[in-house]
Amino acid sequence: MKRIMVVLSLCMTLLMFSQAFSTNGTYLNGFSPLTVGRGGLSYGFFDSPSLMMNNPAALAFMPRSMMEANFSVLMPKLHFQNALNDKDGNSQTFPLFNLSYVHQSQNSSWLWGVGVFTQGGMGADFKLKHALFAEEQEYHSQFGVLEVGPSVVYRGGDDISVGASVHLLYGTMEMWMPFSLNPMMMTGLAAPGVTFGQMFAAPPASGGLGYNEVTAFAEMKSMAGFGVNANISAQYRVNDKLTIGAGFTSQSTLKLRNGSAMMDMTEQFNDAFNRMVYGALMQMGIDPGAATPDQIALAQQAVAQQLGQMGIDLQAGMVANYTVETDLKMPAKMGIGFSYRPSSRFVFGADLEYVFWSVAFDKMPLKMTGGTNSNINAMMGSSDIAIDFPLRWEDTYVIKIGAEFKMSEALTGRLGLVHGKNPVPSETLFPVFPAIVEHHVTAGLSWYLSPRLGLHFAYELALNKSQTVDKSIIASEYDGSTSELMEHLFYLSLTVGF
Repeated sequence: MKRIMVVLSLCMTLLMFSQAFSTNGTYLNGFSPLTVGRGGLSYGFFDSPSLMMNNPAALAFMPRSMMEANFSVLMPKLHFQNALNDKDGNSQTFPLFNLSYVHQSQNSSWLWGVGVFTQGGMGADFKLKHALFAEEQEYHSQFGVLEVGPSVVYRGGDDISVGASVHLLYGTMEMWMPFSLNPMMMTGLAAPGVTFGQMFAAPPASGGLGYNEVTAFAEMKSMAGFGVNANISAQYRVNDKLTIGAGFTSQSTLKLRNGSAMMDMTEQFNDAFNRMVYGALMQMGIDPGAATPDQIALAQQAVAQQLGQMGIDLQAGMVANYTVETDLKMPAKMGIGFSYRPSSRFVFGADLEYVFWSVAFDKMPLKMTGGTNSNINAMMGSSDIAIDFPLRWEDTYVIKIGAEFKMSEALTGRLGLVHGKNPVPSETLFPVFPAIVEHHVTAGLSWYLSPRLGLHFAYELALNKSQTVDKSIIASEYDGSTSELMEHLFYLSLTVGF
């Protein structure tokens, strides 16, 4: 019992302080150098407590009770290019932590495990030019998911097992950057029968301002919350050489709550004000390019009076604070794989996984409530704003192949390859959600100081992936843009047998 309490205490500590970032979509390829070194293979192997994340049935064939503590480092390299920018993302290093334990009993067909894992996520930081803003703007995202909970396994003799996990998920998210929206979201009335959205979207020839989109700098912080998922798997040892396994992980919903949001429409409103002044000068029969300061001041006064009649108080500014929340779904996935051991020194295998991104990441519903700025409330028609931020990710498959070679009683080497189809369509690609890498190369080494004590190392390279946007549905600034991502990951773990 004391050992269990120590494990649970460490799990909660890591749950509080870890963040995670992605290599396939928002998922990591593995949670231990034992698995990552061979390409993340999970379904046909039974050598690490971390296997409970994809294949808890594998715990049945581990030779003894075991604890594994893993520390990893992710170093992504990002680049973004559009009409105004050609820049690398800010250099960052992200620490990742995993801790897991499996308890074996030779006198029972039942066994259990418990663990905490950095399940996945993503993050990026840029400073980029934007056509609306005079200075470079910050583009930032950070999304992390931790998973903690128990696994239970039934061993049906020496050859077959089934396992299940029910895990608690804890997620955090923050994001800030210029957000562009359809003007028609502004449903407040600018005049009888005319909304602000219609006024902003209508062409100047019809008395409108001619905007295809309206842009605010939005900053969302401190969204956090919980979800639950379940996993079930089976493993069958056909003979001493061949083992096969399969598993399914359910979809989960992270209810991210109690975030704070700031929306600054100052630059957008200033631009709109200038367009209105231009229109006022034209109505006065004055060439805007040749207008005197007095004529411009007179037009500005007329526009200010017109805005006042619309309920806009220029002294109140255009900055609002909100409470923000979202329900973010983590996708279901299923997989199957095998390992084959032609000799006592060599084993190889392959996994095939399918991830149901299209259901989970179709959109990100953002709900902002309690807006504090009367001007923005008047234009939006409410103090609450609901946005279905489009993602439209596509279902993907992931193919993993790898091998291990026992070089001596103390040393085992590993190599692996991973190919995961990019889930992000070009139309919704933007620089702070660049989960586009596809090809991975991995290598690993285990050093067994004794039969019960091992040190394990792995390196994973996500090869550089470039993707170009034709026409974006996120914002026009991404039309014709190109995003690039490459990742280095380093893994170190300690396993202790009991």
